[in-house]
Amino acid sequence: MMRSYTAWDRATGRVRQACSGPEATAELSFPGYAILWDVMLDAAREYVDPSTGEPRPRPILDGLEADKTSIQADGLDTATIRGIPAGAIVRIGALQYQMDEPTLEFSTIFPGRYAIHVESWPYLTREILIHAR
Repeated sequence: MMRSYTAWDRATGRVRQACSGPEATAELSFPGYAILWDVMLDAAREYVDPSTGEPRPRPILDGLEADKTSIQADGLDTATIRGIPAGAIVRIGALQYQMDEPTLEFSTIFPGRYAIHVESWPYLTREILIHAR
């Protein structure tokens, strides 16, 4: 019998994949993952609460803010981003940093638009744009 389902990580609640297929092969296709039957979650927007097994929307990362979104590209002018959770991953272009501190100071000598992404599971990834002129 064909059924829709979501495979998810029991420890984190991250959705591995949502699909439909033969009931007999679902657990074989995703060994080590829990299966939530008759539900297809959107991995980008939803997760499963590991303590209850219930689907939940991923929360918004509140409290994250930049003191300014436009800086001079002189290497001295700085935008300060506050409210970064401990252990969060910050991505700036191809660079990635694991944060231990709640504050990031960003400056550059290169003009451009910089997308700074802050990832902290299970929160939705936040993007802060900094324009360097």
